[in-house]
Amino acid sequence: MQYPMSPSELAEELGHNPGVHPGHRVRKFLRLRYPDHPSHQPWLLDKEMADAVRAHFEVRNHFDRRAGRRPRLLDR
Repeated sequence: MQYPMSPSELAEELGHNPGVHPGHRVRKFLRLRYPDHPSHQPWLLDKEMADAVRAHFEVRNHFDRRAGRRPRLLDR
């Protein structure tokens, strides 16, 4: 892994469906976690930021396996 990396590259690593907006779920999490990031500026993720995203989605993936799970904010 090379840093800095883009949210799209990290989303691909995490196995998210690229769809029309690759990295959308990652950027959504980043906006919530780092609200001081300037608006409309590209995200360049360092190791700390990328590890925070990985940890978040690792926990979410664990709970996604529950039966009857309802979608939450970052699933949209």
